[in-house]
Amino acid sequence: MNMPMYVESFLNTVTKHKEKVIIGALVLVAIGVGLWGYRSYQHRLQVDAHHDFMQALKYFQAPVQKDEKEVAPGTIAFKTENEKWAYVEEKFRKSFEQHRSTGLAPMFQAFRVEALLSLGKHEDAISVQKEALADLRDYSLKGYYEIKLSLMQLDSAIESNKTEGLERLKKTAYDQKHSAHAQALFYLGQYFWINKKFDGAKNYWQQFIVKYGNERTLDHFVDIVKEKLELIAV
Repeated sequence: MNMPMYVESFLNTVTKHKEKVIIGALVLVAIGVGLWGYRSYQHRLQVDAHHDFMQALKYFQAPVQKDEKEVAPGTIAFKTENEKWAYVEEKFRKSFEQHRSTGLAPMFQAFRVEALLSLGKHEDAISVQKEALADLRDYSLKGYYEIKLSLMQLDSAIESNKTEGLERLKKTAYDQKHSAHAQALFYLGQYFWINKKFDGAKNYWQQFIVKYGNERTLDHFVDIVKEKLELIAV
């Protein structure tokens, strides 16, 4: 039986360029193995990061008990708040440095920020929050990291930080598609309320109610805003 012309042509080409075909096949195999190896490597990194995160979290949640007799055997506990948060900050910092290439890196930074705030190191916490925000790839989470950073900056003793935080909140409030738009409106209203600029508070809170007044997941914020708006209206 005569071979179809395109099959014969194909076989002739393979025979003529056998070495190139073999090399090409090996390259494809190598790429496939490499991708599998890379994915396996990345998976191991994520598993290791998750393990270290859960271990560090135990120290974050550990109680402060001055009397060692009250501490059960094998239980993690600290004698003072300062001792606890200094240890927690170091634990999450080292874990972050070890796993900074993984998706959990911003979470290590987030808990490190909480430890720094508990130690009263406000400006250091702002710096770490900025680093975490720069590394974050999840857009939905990024909005909340931005809100957190803005609120921290509003509490800063450095005037430039306050200005930057306020401007970021305003920018977020202008973007109705932003993942943290509701929070930006709420906290802007709160900022102006605290600073007794009630027209500003009313402006942002009314926007909040119009857009999110019926949002059940924001019930707590809605109740606060409605109560404050009633006081402004008096």
